[in-house]
Amino acid sequence: MIKISKVRYKNFLSTGNQFTEISLDKSPTTLIMGKNGSGKSTILDAIYFGLFGKPFRNINKPNLVNSINRADLSVELFFEISAKQYKIVRGLRPATFEIYCDGVLINQDSATRDYQAHLEENILNGLNERVFKQVIVIGSADYKPFMQLSASARREVIEELLDIKNFSQMMVLVKEKLSIQKDMLKDIDFSVELLTEKIQLHNQHVEAEIKKTESRIQDIDIQIDGLKIEIKESEDKLLDYKEKIQKADDILLGSGLVQTSYDLVISKQKELALQKKIILETKTFFEKHDSCQTCKQNITETHKDSVLTGILQNLQDIEFSEKTNQEVIDSKRVFLDKFEKMQKIKTVLLKSVFSEENNITTKRKYISYLETDKNKILHEVLKDSNNELESVIDLKALEKELENHKNRRKTFLEEREYLEAVANMLKDGGIKTKIIKQYVPVMNKIINEYLIRFGLPIEFTLDEQFNEVIKSRYRDGFQYNNFSEGEKQRIDMALLLAWRHLAKSKNTANTNLLILDETFDSSLDATATEELLNILLEMDRSQSNIFIISHKQDLSDKLRSTIEFEKPGNFSIMKRNT
Repeated sequence: MIKISKVRYKNFLSTGNQFTEISLDKSPTTLIMGKNGSGKSTILDAIYFGLFGKPFRNINKPNLVNSINRADLSVELFFEISAKQYKIVRGLRPATFEIYCDGVLINQDSATRDYQAHLEENILNGLNERVFKQVIVIGSADYKPFMQLSASARREVIEELLDIKNFSQMMVLVKEKLSIQKDMLKDIDFSVELLTEKIQLHNQHVEAEIKKTESRIQDIDIQIDGLKIEIKESEDKLLDYKEKIQKADDILLGSGLVQTSYDLVISKQKELALQKKIILETKTFFEKHDSCQTCKQNITETHKDSVLTGILQNLQDIEFSEKTNQEVIDSKRVFLDKFEKMQKIKTVLLKSVFSEENNITTKRKYISYLETDKNKILHEVLKDSNNELESVIDLKALEKELENHKNRRKTFLEEREYLEAVANMLKDGGIKTKIIKQYVPVMNKIINEYLIRFGLPIEFTLDEQFNEVIKSRYRDGFQYNNFSEGEKQRIDMALLLAWRHLAKSKNTANTNLLILDETFDSSLDATATEELLNILLEMDRSQSNIFIISHKQDLSDKLRSTIEFEKPGNFSIMKRNT
């Protein structure tokens, strides 16, 4: 998880030469308020500039420097990943870009673009600009919702969230290596052909002398043949083990999906328990009180009986749902136990594979030793022969050279076959599509759960190309653009929350930060606004730090903290931070 803890900035947009410092992990929910132009949204631009070196909003980069001081812009962003403390320092006039890990400056030998790529790919775990705009911020005038992205851009976001974008980079490397191998194979084939011709000529001269050594090397050949038979037996065993391992992998392929489904049902069971607790508290209130604690009016027995009857019915429904969920949990636990057992079997098979491979390696080394001994015998026979017999040694040298070339060719062909298989897997229709296909139903389920909570009774699904299919009563075949602005915003918010859920489950672009820029000031109706606030308050308990930029001061009573900006003169200042 990327835990962004603090941002501080000066001479940035309307801020002056003194650092404005904001703790981003102090409070679960924070209201950022102030008049137009007071600097509310500057915090979003500062965070984005710290991460990516550019403003979030459509502002020319040179215009980020305060127009009065005109120099010494500085933004410092602090965050934590896997117990490591990072700090990014960026500036303009003069331009600076530094990354510190646990207080030590990371090597800056590479160009700025490479340094930025290192930040996004190796430190931020794939949190690039596009993903940032889909999982961290919503509602800004420069925010582009997921449904307004192109098909390729949508796919790129999902690939980053699922941590499979590196497959595309691997594909480029595989193609380069295949091209290099093709040229090298041509060279090897030419050498093999040339050496074969030379050996054929030598064989005509040394055939008689080779026969003299047959009796002495016969025993060695028998040993070598025996070893080769044993190696073949071991290879057959290896093939059998690997087939069994493949079958185990096929069975284990769905374990991740079952685990995710299991976690979702467990989460649902916890939600039911919380609902049950709230209903019981309400029941206790009506049983013990005869008047409203807020308005002091008496509660009639008829009203009390009616409410208690409804509560009892709700309790029965929840208890039934809990029982049903538990049955699902028990059934999925059976599958998970099966997967665990299969994993143990696979471990044993892998140990067997390791043992057989070591056995094969040992015997091949012994064969090499016997071949060396065989060559020594040939040398002893020929060393006292006349010059004509020296051609035998030349022949062996040629044969050895030919064998080396053939072995190299065999190795290259095996590697090429492997690379071609990998290339097929890395194509868009390969392993990436299979992974996406597994996650699409899960994503759609989460999206629709949020849409229900937002009071939008539609069936919203994304296909494997991330095109939307939307169905609702009397409106089958609707598209995203057919909806009102308020309905679109509910869909956008449901997608953002779903992507955050996915990022958290995959631990890819998972971050504590969520920024809603004037979302509560937009076209959401009262129901959607109330439900969105409820969801955010639930996230309050899930290691999230939510910042709501809004003109609505009444939100301060519902959120934990409030930051207020004002611009008394030329510079924005933080008037209040409570």
